[in-house]
Amino acid sequence: MLDWIKNLEPEFLIIFVGLLLAFIINIFILIKSSKTLDLIGKRAFKLNEDLVIRSDKKIVDILISNTSFISVKVAAVGYIFKKNLLPISEEITEIAPRDSIKISIEIDALKAFIFSQETKLKRLKIYVEDTLGRRTLKRAKDSYRALKKMIKEEKKAQKLQAKIERFNTGKYNFIERVGLVFKFIFSPFSKLNYIIKKGLNKRLKEREVKLKLMKKEREHTAFLKSIAEDDRRDKELFDLENKIALERSEIEKQQQVKHEKFLLEKKRLADEMAELEAQKELEKQEVLEDEMANEKADNESKKTEKTSKKQEELTVVNDEIASKKSEKDDKIIEKKGSNEPIKKKKMDKKS
Repeated sequence: MLDWIKNLEPEFLIIFVGLLLAFIINIFILIKSSKTLDLIGKRAFKLNEDLVIRSDKKIVDILISNTSFISVKVAAVGYIFKKNLLPISEEITEIAPRDSIKISIEIDALKAFIFSQETKLKRLKIYVEDTLGRRTLKRAKDSYRALKKMIKEEKKAQKLQAKIERFNTGKYNFIERVGLVFKFIFSPFSKLNYIIKKGLNKRLKEREVKLKLMKKEREHTAFLKSIAEDDRRDKELFDLENKIALERSEIEKQQQVKHEKFLLEKKRLADEMAELEAQKELEKQEVLEDEMANEKADNESKKTEKTSKKQEELTVVNDEIASKKSEKDDKIIEKKGSNEPIKKKKMDKKS
């Protein structure tokens, strides 16, 4: 078989795998479409049962949900017990598509409703019936457990009450008589056991009280230690705060003294600077006065030099003029010997 598959061409394998996938997809589509048709065409109910406590009463809530896409009418809701219908509600109620209704019943009423016909509890089922008579069933697990527990407690209470009545009237059964005989035989041992237990319990109780007292004492000493430790810490903190405050005040005083010294030094430096500035101004003024005096002296010397030069030039010019005139006079005298005494008189007057 495997050799036959191996000898197949790849095209046949591809066709075979494709057909297999198409078959699987068609089955999946068929299942989904059938579910969709069921939701659309059928009137599908979904039942949920919850056991709740309201106002100290146990109540069974039956939730009926319409899972289809069309509205459904509910004709009856109830329990099935031993193939007998126990209807809770027989009112016709319409449930909208994708909606639900809730019907509640007290567990005591359900118990009275069921045990009015039977005394033994068997399996319960919830049923919902539509207007066409179609029923949807579900096992009532919560109601069954609650009812079973209630019956068990009632039976236990009845047995206890019957036992009390038998002991009061002296009508014991065989087991109770055997128990009383064994109790009478072993009563000394039971009394001894009781005494031992009582003494042991007493000692244990005293030890427990002693341990409690010791624990309280330890807690009290620990509390006192914690208070003392807190006081010590508070004192250390207070001392530290005072020390810090003193150091801070000393630092502030030192800073104040330094600041005052700085201000005095600054004032002294400012005074010295002012004196230096004034001295510089005086020196500048003296230098300016010296320069002005020197300039004035230079100007006067220059003026005197100029006047002396002018006088020298004038004297030179006068001498030249005089020499020229004398030369002219000599020439004139030479030319005019007769006029010599007159010119001499004129020269004397000029000189």
